[in-house]
Amino acid sequence: VKLSRLCEQDKILKDLEARISSLKNDKDKLERVLDMSHQQMEQYQEQPAHIHKIAYQQRLLQEDLVTIRAQISCVSTEMANAWEEYNRLEESVEQLRLVLQAHMTRSDTSQQEKAELKRELWRIEDVMGGLSVSKTNYKITVDSIQNPGEIRLFADDIVISNESREQVEKRPGKWSYVLERKGMKVRRIETKYMLK
Repeated sequence: VKLSRLCEQDKILKDLEARISSLKNDKDKLERVLDMSHQQMEQYQEQPAHIHKIAYQQRLLQEDLVTIRAQISCVSTEMANAWEEYNRLEESVEQLRLVLQAHMTRSDTSQQEKAELKRELWRIEDVMGGLSVSKTNYKITVDSIQNPGEIRLFADDIVISNESREQVEKRPGKWSYVLERKGMKVRRIETKYMLK
């Protein structure tokens, strides 16, 4: 039962992670369109008819942006809560594993019981192994939610921000090392820098 609940929680986290990614993509698109509308406002400031139309479109886009940002906040809170529940369930499964191992090593345990306990331990090991890659992704996503100024994930992209380009250039190496130790691959082919 505990393993099934942990797998269910994993699915909940996967769904929330996908929703956050989709909402962030929508937010980025809206912000790009709003940037263009601001540029158009400057470009057509001598033409009141165009300014009126652009201002109306801007208001609609701004309302959509507020809605999407609110949704991101709600889903992020859901993800943080789901992550806490996942950790609680994982700890419960680990305690179960330790109890089963201890019972297996007792001298009064029959061979049939030991064989059954071994199968149960294998089930736990298989599920935990299957969840380990996802767990790393969730941890990174939750960290990016709780520390939004430092690292953000957008689908397959990682955005790292800092005060200077030198400090930003140091961070991917650290992230690559950590992620590759967890079985993920990091390709830095399309590195881009945006300076304020």
